[in-house]
Amino acid sequence: MDRNVEPDRGLAGLGNTALIEKLIVLLLFLAFLTGVLMVLLPFGIGLLFGAIIAIAAWPLRHWMRRMGFSPVLSATILLVGLLAFVAVPVLLLAPGLAGDLTRVMDVVRHWLETSPPPPVWIDSIPLVGDTIKARWVDAFSSGAAPQEALAPYAEPLRGAMLAVARGMGESLLQLLLALVIATMIWAQGDTLAAVSVDILHRLGGGHLAQLGFMSVSAVRGVFYGVVGTAFIQAALMAIGCWLVGIPGAIPIGFITLLLALSQIGGPLIHFVWLGGSYWLYTKGQAGLVLWLFVSWGIFVTVIDNFLKPWLIGASIQMPLALVILGVFGGFLSFGFLGLFVGPVLIAVAYALLVAWRAESHIGEQPNSA
Repeated sequence: MDRNVEPDRGLAGLGNTALIEKLIVLLLFLAFLTGVLMVLLPFGIGLLFGAIIAIAAWPLRHWMRRMGFSPVLSATILLVGLLAFVAVPVLLLAPGLAGDLTRVMDVVRHWLETSPPPPVWIDSIPLVGDTIKARWVDAFSSGAAPQEALAPYAEPLRGAMLAVARGMGESLLQLLLALVIATMIWAQGDTLAAVSVDILHRLGGGHLAQLGFMSVSAVRGVFYGVVGTAFIQAALMAIGCWLVGIPGAIPIGFITLLLALSQIGGPLIHFVWLGGSYWLYTKGQAGLVLWLFVSWGIFVTVIDNFLKPWLIGASIQMPLALVILGVFGGFLSFGFLGLFVGPVLIAVAYALLVAWRAESHIGEQPNSA
């Protein structure tokens, strides 16, 4: 009996030893991963933004490859384009942007405090001209002047915009890192894509690889629709102000970018070009007022309703609340670049959740039948 029991204890002891060895290996592996993450953590937002840029511009890279450009040449062309249209302007404008914003907001505050008279052309508006003029006079001459009503919100809004402007300057290193990462992905894109698909297949089979393609589509859809539309609106606003001679065109365009990105601040873009129109009117530029008011300001404001659905396409239809959550949460977590990374990450999570729910419903249909 005793001889039969001893071998069982030996096997049990051997099993415990193997378990302990595997646990030690697992702990060492986790420690190794922790070390790697700690090394990459300071550059995490740059790595994410670089991957997003690479994915967003991948169709253009694919087109150049079909036209016969080599991977290195395609990556070089894309990098030069980004440097010319994004990186160099940011490097030139970021250091003085906070000061420019301060001056613009001081001008607006001074304008409110001077109780500006109503424009003469208000009298010519049929039916409602006298009413609008009376409301204007009451608003700026009564005790409840606009500057008093806006006072509780002026400083928080000013502080938020200045924080974003300073964050833009502090993110220059991350932006340069993002451009380097994007260029590497474009240059080695075919190999990286094959390796990524192979890893996803090994981890979860074809289904996980399909989710990877869905995530890429979500990245492009949100980046084109949310970020791309905001950049186009900001550029058009800055160009319009510069063409008619309104001072501070760059900070005005930056304010437009923030309002368009925030989604909930989109209606406030009206006040940007309305303020510019009034400034032109005070300078006696009635013809330019009509052009900026009708031909440009309204166009810049409403283009969001047509451009965003077209850019997003059928890739993803994300609720507006999630976009707002991604924009503000991304900024609070990652700084200036988080304004662009945040909604993209939320979009990927939302797309994966929708795919998981759809698969669950498909799996339940045979049982319900």
